[in-house]
Amino acid sequence: MIWCLILCGLIALGVLFFVWQDNSVVLTRLTAQFPTLPRGFDGFRIVHISDLHNKRFGKRQRRLMKAVRRAEPEAILITGDLIDKRRTRADMLSPALEFVEEAVKTAPTYYITGNHEAFTPVYKTLKPELLKRGVTILDDASALFSRNGEQIALLGLAGVAPELTGDSPSQVLNERGAVLARLQKEHAGRFQILLSHRPDWAAFYEKSGVPLTLSGHAHGGQVRLPFVGPLYAPHQGIFPKYTAGLYRWPGGGMCVSRGLGNSRFPFRVFDRPQVIALTLKTDG
Repeated sequence: MIWCLILCGLIALGVLFFVWQDNSVVLTRLTAQFPTLPRGFDGFRIVHISDLHNKRFGKRQRRLMKAVRRAEPEAILITGDLIDKRRTRADMLSPALEFVEEAVKTAPTYYITGNHEAFTPVYKTLKPELLKRGVTILDDASALFSRNGEQIALLGLAGVAPELTGDSPSQVLNERGAVLARLQKEHAGRFQILLSHRPDWAAFYEKSGVPLTLSGHAHGGQVRLPFVGPLYAPHQGIFPKYTAGLYRWPGGGMCVSRGLGNSRFPFRVFDRPQVIALTLKTDG
């Protein structure tokens, strides 16, 4: 009898652990320095959000927005997959829309699509609802952001679905490269922040020369084991390289969000849903 009670207790603790891991939002504060950042943007506070997958964190996203507001953002940048291609119908958009409704009240909010929006016809319903609520969509587009009399450029690459088009990885990157080059040319001489869903394109971002890229998609590896690290990420395979945090290279770097929701794999292990508070600093 005692062993049965112990077993039941362990099972209950396991269930509680997985529920906590999946639903407890963590705010991660990061700082990145750039010598080319205009001094008017020294201390600029960004909240980076990714991969909500239409998940709800309390009534009107209360727990999620509590973390966002604690960061006191000056801009909220969303790097795709607000919805899930497998589980989100056109009449099920409330979690995503509740989040953006609260986000735009907090700070100017910018968004690009991820691979899930690129896959699903539901995005045709979602897009006008986002625009109606005041979200700026940066799919293959750009916007200027002003602070202290100076400006930076926000660039966005739309999510892609080569599985539908039949394009090869090299074709996709060539096409994305042409779009990015156009956006960069439009804002030559300005500090640029790129929103692009795929962190596995890190070499592409480094080659482009964009100082800072924000990405998601990898879900932090979904399962992160102590002394081992992340186990798997889409388009990176096992033991992926780019899953969470800041990655630097000469002249720039990439910030990868662990994301908030789940997709095909339903659990997170040592990989709690994440809101990133990123502060930009000059080198002096």
